[in-house]
Amino acid sequence: MQFTSLNGMYGPAKKAIGETGGASDTYWDNVTLLIQSNNEPDGSTNFVDYSSYAHTVNTTKGAPTHSTAQAIFGSSSIDLYTSKAIGAVDTDSIFEGDFTVEAWFYCVGLPSSGNAFSYLLFSNAAKTYFYPAPTRGYWINNVKYIAGVPVLPAEQWSHLALTREGSTLRHFINGVQLATGTYAGSANFTNMNLGRYVPNDNAAFNGYVDQFRMTKDVARYTEDFTPPTQAFPTS
Repeated sequence: MQFTSLNGMYGPAKKAIGETGGASDTYWDNVTLLIQSNNEPDGSTNFVDYSSYAHTVNTTKGAPTHSTAQAIFGSSSIDLYTSKAIGAVDTDSIFEGDFTVEAWFYCVGLPSSGNAFSYLLFSNAAKTYFYPAPTRGYWINNVKYIAGVPVLPAEQWSHLALTREGSTLRHFINGVQLATGTYAGSANFTNMNLGRYVPNDNAAFNGYVDQFRMTKDVARYTEDFTPPTQAFPTS
């Protein structure tokens, strides 16, 4: 195991790699989960996996809804504020090779102590975490493989991405590579919960999310890139 923290500032990135939204996705057949809000009515509980796998997306904690209070693309986003979560039983997201997990997040405030709004993603099956909180990092099977991950900026939309190319893990915020790690084993994202670590009411992300996408066998980002400028394609 190894990890490296890289110096960097959030801000405009230097190079675009791969598609950045639009009519079609070059890697569409590799997309195993795609959850979007876009233009859902305020208060809607219609959560859909727009990938070709069409997994069922459920409420797993609290009462999450689509909300027009914040939006990155279109007129709405998914409200996960105050201990809410959605999830999908996604048996297709066991990644043995390259992968990309990404989304846009809007943090309401910043954590001050404990596990306040920590888990952005938790997988019941193999405990694969997005974990930008006071003890920030990426965890796979209870082992931290990336440390030194900065806190997401508060009160603004940020694109967060985790990729693996070969055995190299890369963490990006707003297109800037900020940390790396090494892991060559299986990454199991089945039984995914977005927004909180469901068994623990103290570990939750407080904010909004949109454009959550998982891509199998493709590292979409391998160096600094320009974050997507449109909603992700659905074909």
